[in-house]
Amino acid sequence: FNISLAGLVQGENGISAIARDDLNNASSTVYSNIFVDSLSPIAPVFYSVPATINTTAYAVTGTAETNSLVNVYVDGVFKGAGVATGGNFSVTVSGLLQGSHDVTANATDALDNISSIASAVIFVDSIAPADPVITTNGGANFSTINARVTLNGTCAADTAVILVNNSATNVTYTPGNTSWSYVANLNAGNNVYSVKAVDAYNNQSGADTITILSTFEISLDKVVTVQAPSSYVTLGGGAADPVPGATLIYAITYYNYGIASANNIVV
Repeated sequence: FNISLAGLVQGENGISAIARDDLNNASSTVYSNIFVDSLSPIAPVFYSVPATINTTAYAVTGTAETNSLVNVYVDGVFKGAGVATGGNFSVTVSGLLQGSHDVTANATDALDNISSIASAVIFVDSIAPADPVITTNGGANFSTINARVTLNGTCAADTAVILVNNSATNVTYTPGNTSWSYVANLNAGNNVYSVKAVDAYNNQSGADTITILSTFEISLDKVVTVQAPSSYVTLGGGAADPVPGATLIYAITYYNYGIASANNIVV
């Protein structure tokens, strides 16, 4: 026999059946229970999804009905599924192409009820900007007697930051421009500078490198002895004359191609 039952409610339903013959003799009663769950699970909820990523693989994470199976699609193509253990799921999608993608997900419970979908848009940019170019001295290594030099160079227009030895300190650059400069404070000997470009999505270029040999040095090869005079002449009225025999402090400032450094010498 095949009998359709209507009016079943959500949850547990008790079912009983009796057979009767033509003379209305009744069989014993059989009992059964039917559990009804025709309700769709709640739609998954994504955790915070970045507007742009710089990788072709991404872990889609969020919450869904506990123990439901979350199916993830990219541009309508199934990419993977994961169980919402404890109400949390994580599904890694890979092979994402450059550009914008629609990411959707639904949840399926144990009785194959399917939820409505969650959706988000992700833009993929994993392409590094072109390598910057050092143009100072044609990009070739050089030597100098200076203690400070300015390096100049070019870069791609999609560059957001110029890094020299992994730092933006002393770099002059405006995002969107195609030229940059860097003030290098040299130590005596070889100084190596590695220049990289970083775009707005944190993709990092390769490096252009230059070595600068600095021969800058200061040497004092003479000792000057100053003897305090026994008498003084006041010029222009000013501060009081020094006391005979007092220690005299002379300020010496030396310059090297525009760089000033002051030191006090006590005699």
